[in-house]
Amino acid sequence: MANFCPENLSSLIRRTKSTLAKLKSNTSSFESYWKQAGIYRYLLL
Repeated sequence: MANFCPENLSSLIRRTKSTLAKLKSNTSSFESYWKQAGIYRYLLL
């Protein structure tokens, strides 16, 4: 951990943020699709 360069750390954080953003957008699109299909209600029952 001590030999971590700040540049590597910042790039790692950037990569993680972009990956999380992709996952979040994918999840929200999945949710809207499921709601449109009417399956979302059955999952909540």
